[in-house]
Amino acid sequence: MNTKEQIDRDNIESSMKEISTHGEGKLSRLGVLDVVVLKGTFLEMGRQYGHLMKEKILAVRDELIKEYIDPEILSYDIMKQIIGEPFYKSQPKRIKDLYAGISEATGIDVIELSTIDQQFMLVLLARRTGQTAMCTALSAWGSNTKDGTTYTGRNFDFADYIRDMMPKWGHVVVMNPTGGENSVAGVGLAGMVSEIIDGMNSKGLYYEFNNGAGTIGATIYSNRTPIYSHVFNCLFDYDTIEELKINFNSNLANYPSIMITAEPKQGQAFEVATDAYTAPEPEQKDLMCRGNQFIDPSWGIPDLPSPAAWYSRTRRETFTKLVQAAAPNVDAKAMMQILNTEIYDKDNDWKQVDGMTVFENRPKGGDVTVWQVVTHPDERKMWVRIPTYSGWMEFDLKKLFT
Repeated sequence: MNTKEQIDRDNIESSMKEISTHGEGKLSRLGVLDVVVLKGTFLEMGRQYGHLMKEKILAVRDELIKEYIDPEILSYDIMKQIIGEPFYKSQPKRIKDLYAGISEATGIDVIELSTIDQQFMLVLLARRTGQTAMCTALSAWGSNTKDGTTYTGRNFDFADYIRDMMPKWGHVVVMNPTGGENSVAGVGLAGMVSEIIDGMNSKGLYYEFNNGAGTIGATIYSNRTPIYSHVFNCLFDYDTIEELKINFNSNLANYPSIMITAEPKQGQAFEVATDAYTAPEPEQKDLMCRGNQFIDPSWGIPDLPSPAAWYSRTRRETFTKLVQAAAPNVDAKAMMQILNTEIYDKDNDWKQVDGMTVFENRPKGGDVTVWQVVTHPDERKMWVRIPTYSGWMEFDLKKLFT
């Protein structure tokens, strides 16, 4: 394993190397991640994905067995009953077709594929009574940015074994449907084709997810569409944040979540409970930042000071302060520089004001930053880094969307 001392945090890599093709599908490599570009009907894209990624999907399945079934944290039957079967039933036809194509190419049945797809929900299920995650995200535009367009930055902080999986089985998957829908791209592990927590479409609509359990608890409803997949599906059909608001008016989430979303010219936070949601006004001019607490006053829920919700307020205030210090010249590189900073020092003490990312230093049992994403929706660009394994990898989605 590389250590952070061996990685140039400022390096940006953008050169892709083609590995293989299957029909209209193409598998390439950029840095430590695979790039899987698919084109066709959803059934055809499933077949392409299954043929290109079969061995890695099987490897991820084996890793999930090792993490959850072998130590008897979760049983296979529980995984199927709570995650696989109900979430498969809730998926729209396009995702069922995608699963069907993957199943045809790999021999893995669709319920098991649904369970592999929803593997982050498995982590949340296994951790219901303990720590869940401490993500942070920010969207800046207008007076804060160099060109007035929107830039986002985020840390996905989760289980360390997932970070170790990413260089082996992580990918950016790009779907180009031929039925008239938007093209969509997202970050994940092999087998994750709808549980996308960082996604962007060909209209420049971007979203990311933070865990909302720091405010109202970690209840998971298995009789509702999984929220991560639901919003991913919205990217195929919707072009704007306003359309997402209307959709949220019509649906109940299966898990409490916090989102930072962005269009080319503005951003928006969503605080999504399992019975309601809010889309508040920016708390700072042309800037919205969220950690793991709901902070819209309309909830009537106090924004607790750190260390509540894994230092949510501290992370939020730090990110906001660093971005405002870079204004009015915030761009992708400025976001990367901010995300280069560390939360913990070498003694694993929390840095109160000057760090954002969990590289290797952390308290015993604490989560790590699994991946980081910076986006510029106006140019349809996404930069991804796997801390301690890579520098920044630049994905020019305009060239991959067809």
